Amino acid sequence: MINLLIAVSNQLDQIQLAETLATEKDIRIVASFRNEKEILSHLKEHKEVTVILLDARMASKENMEQWKDVLEKETDHRPAFILRGHLADENVIAQAFAAGVSGYILKEASQDELLFAIRQVASGNQFLGLKPTMNLVERSVKAYERSLKVRKNTDFSPREIDIIQLMAEGLTNKEMAEKLFISKRTIEGHRQNLIDKTGVKNTASLIRYAVLNEIIQ
Repeated sequence: MINLLIAVSNQLDQIQLAETLATEKDIRIVASFRNEKEILSHLKEHKEVTVILLDARMASKENMEQWKDVLEKETDHRPAFILRGHLADENVIAQAFAAGVSGYILKEASQDELLFAIRQVASGNQFLGLKPTMNLVERSVKAYERSLKVRKNTDFSPREIDIIQLMAEGLTNKEMAEKLFISKRTIEGHRQNLIDKTGVKNTASLIRYAVLNEIIQ
């Protein structure tokens, strides 16, 4: 049995979620709250919570750690958190997972998606909603296509590849010049040409570009 605690700030959301989950035989709503203090008080007295469905407005790393600690002191488990948010922004999602959530789902998600998310995190897995996932896939595809386009239009000479490799190894302009038997000024010219050719902003970005595009190992 999945013991679910609902933590949302909107009363209408509370009602709708309760109605959505009421008929599920493997999910039991043990409590529903609209502020953080009520949640903490409940967890101190009731240790049965396995999943917390949490409104983004109520989420913070400090709150979640405090709630986890309360349960862990008396039980052998820590609850899994599913964050419900309005945004599919990857930075928001990354911050949520870094703060300790096991799942992220949009408030507009379907009933089936919500139920699947609850069951997934209750089983110890992570879950990312359909729309945020597709946004990440689309972003990755576009980045890959840009990379292919740049690689197709960018040719590197053996000397340029040598210089990028040495930069990645942390050598200074002077050290590279001595190693390649060319002047420091020539090294500086190659460095700037490489930055211009690849469209990156600085040496660090140039090295990252070269690694991602398998120009250097």
